[in-house]
Amino acid sequence: MLKKCIGQRKLHVWITIAAMLCILMLLGAFNRPSTYDSKASGRTTLSGRIAAWSDDMIKHEKIDTREEGLEMEGYIPVLTAYAGLLQSRINAEISRIIADKVSDAREMRSRTLAFAYDAYFSAPYMSIILKSTTTSGSSKTEVVSINFNISTGELLNAADVVGPHVVQLADRLLVEMIRRNPEHYNPGFTGMRSNQAFSITDDEIIFWFDEFQLAPGYEGVVSLALHLDDIKAVCLPWDQIHIRENFNLKMVPIGVILEDLGYTIIWNCETKIARIYHGDEFIIELNPEINNYVRDQRFVRSLEAPPEIRNGYYLYVPISFFDQILNLVAYSIEDQERITFVSYPVTDDWFDR
Repeated sequence: MLKKCIGQRKLHVWITIAAMLCILMLLGAFNRPSTYDSKASGRTTLSGRIAAWSDDMIKHEKIDTREEGLEMEGYIPVLTAYAGLLQSRINAEISRIIADKVSDAREMRSRTLAFAYDAYFSAPYMSIILKSTTTSGSSKTEVVSINFNISTGELLNAADVVGPHVVQLADRLLVEMIRRNPEHYNPGFTGMRSNQAFSITDDEIIFWFDEFQLAPGYEGVVSLALHLDDIKAVCLPWDQIHIRENFNLKMVPIGVILEDLGYTIIWNCETKIARIYHGDEFIIELNPEINNYVRDQRFVRSLEAPPEIRNGYYLYVPISFFDQILNLVAYSIEDQERITFVSYPVTDDWFDR
């Protein structure tokens, strides 16, 4: 029995070594012999704690080749001075993305494929924004991001860095931006992708959009930056949520949530009507026990239940209020323990950028 266990251990060791060798081989699987340059030649933007950064941590590899009618050029990033497994993992991910882009370009019968990148460093995170431009009858630029923790090598998505609400919040801001300025944006925008490209700096999360994804093609690649310190959040414990028996409906105290997110609620004692404002902008009118949610004094919506007063003071609304009525607040339900509501301070000028 002991000999069998020792044999299994040796087998596991050889499997691990073979896997690491495969990763290292991937790094050179795509590109032909090329030149390396320790300077980013303006292609790398570094922000954050520069003291933790050195120029030789990332270099770029020049591509200049033609295969099967596809001409490829530009630069891709190569990590050079990190711990071996971390470096291999990230470089293998870069190689995988490059290979996918080449495959897509050939499938579309593109004539050229060009690569460029930007890198952002903000300890403990590094963000690499990889841009690929294909040209056939017309050109299109797409953006892919690689974000990772430089201490652990863990690949990250936006929720890992900022929280599960951030993509939903950005999506709601964009929907409102398009509603207010339809001439500047793509009316066919279908919303943020689950893997939307993003980068992290010391004070911002920046979402990047393919050419034609969010705006007309002449705008090129566009971005949306949110200041991390300006994202307001309110955590509502589960014991403050009222569950109505019909449909197991979640009802939440709207005043507790909105006042901490920068909204104002004015209660009229005579008419028994609550009016909600965001700054000076009137948002919605609520009449307890009547399932009419009146926006802009014209548009009336009904939800699963009317607003209701509980404990003689708190005004509760269905949680769908934040999906269907209130455009600029997002929320996430966290394991039946709490609900986190988030918003971002915006003005009319913010939407006109």
